[in-house]
Amino acid sequence: MSDDKGLPTWEWKRRYESPPDDLINSFYVPAFARSTKYDRAVGFFSSALLAAIAPSVDEFVLRGGQMHLITSPANLSDAD
Repeated sequence: MSDDKGLPTWEWKRRYESPPDDLINSFYVPAFARSTKYDRAVGFFSSALLAAIAPSVDEFVLRGGQMHLITSPANLSDAD
């Protein structure tokens, strides 16, 4: 069975926790594969997450996806 984007249907959990959940593969990769918008407000952010799911982010952007991040500058590294 497929969703409206031709992707295999996905069983979403009501709640994800790390650990024990593998957030990259059980949430972020399938979510970015199906999304066109990503809004996030956090006190701590690292671009390492985006690097870990880079192929999914590439597809997201090619589909015209928009990302809005609100984060504390106190926790951003120069690389972020």
